[in-house]
Amino acid sequence: DTHTNFYAYRSILEILNELNTQYDFVIINRLDSALYIHDVDNFMNNYDHNTIYINGKIVKDSLSNPIFVQDHFFMGSYNSIKYLLENLPTPNNLKNSHSDFSKYLYNLPLNISNNDGYIFNIHIRPNMRNIFNSYFQNKKILNKDDLFLKFSNEFMQSKTHLTLENNWKS
Repeated sequence: DTHTNFYAYRSILEILNELNTQYDFVIINRLDSALYIHDVDNFMNNYDHNTIYINGKIVKDSLSNPIFVQDHFFMGSYNSIKYLLENLPTPNNLKNSHSDFSKYLYNLPLNISNNDGYIFNIHIRPNMRNIFNSYFQNKKILNKDDLFLKFSNEFMQSKTHLTLENNWKS
């Protein structure tokens, strides 16, 4: 694999097979990322067992071809995640981490959902820490935290997020 995440996904499949335990739910997420599921109790009691949940949407070009998806996070029932991992394309078919993974997800015989904006997942870059630290300074995140959902959606749609992300990458 030319991308660390896909190597890790194959390793996760090996671990799941070795443990021989069927979990209720599996979350795959990069360690430098934050994950928030709005009303997590309701979500866990009502999620679709044939769905892979992702961050955002699969972006398509003008011809409806899948061209981009976040590749660092997905979650779902044990069976749906196991299916995704068992059928992961070979490394030569995952050369572009985002676009090749989006094509793979798009063609899976499973549903793909971002839970309509109620899942927040982001790499918290070092230059973003102050923004999140200041938010949490006097607040504790709740199971159903409308203020955090508003904060996270506004942050993701702001120029600040894009600027900080681009500054970190350059």
